[in-house]
Amino acid sequence: AEAVRGGLLDPAQRSLAIKMPTSAGKTTLMQLVAAHSIDLHPNGVVAVLAPTRALVSQLYRDLRDGLPAEVAVRSSQGGLDYDTDLPSTGSVLDGRGAAVVTPERFDLDWRRALTEDSGIDLDDIKLLIVDEAQHVDNGPRGATLELIIAKALRRGIRVVLLASQFSNVTAIANWVNGDALESDWR
Repeated sequence: AEAVRGGLLDPAQRSLAIKMPTSAGKTTLMQLVAAHSIDLHPNGVVAVLAPTRALVSQLYRDLRDGLPAEVAVRSSQGGLDYDTDLPSTGSVLDGRGAAVVTPERFDLDWRRALTEDSGIDLDDIKLLIVDEAQHVDNGPRGATLELIIAKALRRGIRVVLLASQFSNVTAIANWVNGDALESDWR
């Protein structure tokens, strides 16, 4: 309820950094904001980033279960497609709905959109959700995540960062030119 009052579902709210403990409902917030974005932009894409293959799989299932059946939900990590474990040839970001990916896969598809005829239109991405966003300050993978967030912000894509361990949620919110929401409710 605090997140909704704080602008989670407000289309005028640009970006948010949300700090909540484990098991406090971050996945539910992710489902809500994704569904709301899809309602506002039926032909748009909601990109969800997760740092590990296991979390990509879990969030894929959670979004598939939480979104209406007619909403396409896709997932991929690294250079492999989730369902086939074969090298990826297409883009998980091509097509409306939700795409759950690792930061590296998102970066690959973003670069494909800029450098080749991939079918991806970056203007279709309306929302970027980053789960476990505290990894933004975690070495080389954090640098990749930071660049992804910066590129999304430059294109005017709304960014929602979710984490249980932000060291300074207000500083992160300022960086994404948004608001900080913090709760210790579990």
